[in-house]
Amino acid sequence: MLKFKMKNERQNPKLGIVLLPGYDDWRGQSVHEHLKLARASESRFLVGLDAKRFGDGEATVMFKGGEPTVRGKNLVFLADVTNHESAYQMHGRENRRSPDDHFADLKSAINSASGKSNYGTTVVMPYLYRGREDKRAQRGGLDCARGLQELERLGVEHFITVDAHAPTVQNAIPNRSFDNILPTYPMVKAILDDEYQEFNDKNMMTIGPDVGSAGRTSTYASILGSPMGLFHKERDFETFENGKHPVKNHVYTGSSVEGKTSIIFDDIIASGGTIIETAARLKEMGAKSVLVSVTHGLFNGGFKGFDKAVEDEIIKRVYVTNSAYIPQEGKNREWLRHVDITEEIAKTISALQSGQSLTPYVRGNDRFAELLKETRER
Repeated sequence: MLKFKMKNERQNPKLGIVLLPGYDDWRGQSVHEHLKLARASESRFLVGLDAKRFGDGEATVMFKGGEPTVRGKNLVFLADVTNHESAYQMHGRENRRSPDDHFADLKSAINSASGKSNYGTTVVMPYLYRGREDKRAQRGGLDCARGLQELERLGVEHFITVDAHAPTVQNAIPNRSFDNILPTYPMVKAILDDEYQEFNDKNMMTIGPDVGSAGRTSTYASILGSPMGLFHKERDFETFENGKHPVKNHVYTGSSVEGKTSIIFDDIIASGGTIIETAARLKEMGAKSVLVSVTHGLFNGGFKGFDKAVEDEIIKRVYVTNSAYIPQEGKNREWLRHVDITEEIAKTISALQSGQSLTPYVRGNDRFAELLKETRER
């Protein structure tokens, strides 16, 4: 009986969820609660983690003793490298964790788990570390690929991210599974909850702010059954500012936006300059209103630029997922709609751990059909 029990536990090891600093807020708790529902379990999957810093800033990461333990479990590490309000003391001063700090903590946590009989290791990183450094520049390196390879060498077997800037980066780890969740369903649902009348009146346009967003925009256009337009950035190659050639004109290709509710789809808001410029151009072209839909809202330039764009009626509303950390000052903006993807993450983890198909969470065609039917009946 004992031998059978040990064999069964090795075939079906328990799940352990590890929340790194930065993802140990309500989002981590929400993933945990959705996991309990997905697995029809009352068990607590969270494993306690102490991620501290010495006075010089050096990290010390270890698991808390007692139950639940990391031993004999499939461990899933959840990390948000964008949480810039996660802080520690260094030389008597508060220091906020940078993406590099978060990544270092993640590696230390994985190291702490090694040798403790864990049967598999998964990293969930909704915003992929250095995900925009996906191409080899003349004097730079492929830092995103190298980061994934570092984790692979530490024994990570599965990677889960959300709307990777360049999904081809997974080619750097061909022997490991890499699942790229798209927030398409929750994003479309959030937009249709607000704009169902425009959808039913067939008064929507899907807009790509640049050529690189063509695939994403085409997907949303197909789902919404709307015309599509695309901008091309015409750059001034005689000028070089802040490490790049400035955009001198946004050239539009596509159907007329006049009188239409135009939705800009992109993966990242960094400073937000390109999005606001694109929205302004759409208004000049006669768009009825402009909505913005992005997966990762970094808002590196703060929120004032968007405040002014909303005040000037250039942008009506911005939809953004909680893949990246949004500070409190952003949560208070009425124009900002928060799209929760923690359930999508939890269902993906559950499917991966139980060997089920990920297709419903990667594509979800049946869910879209039902959602569109409900919207038409409103």
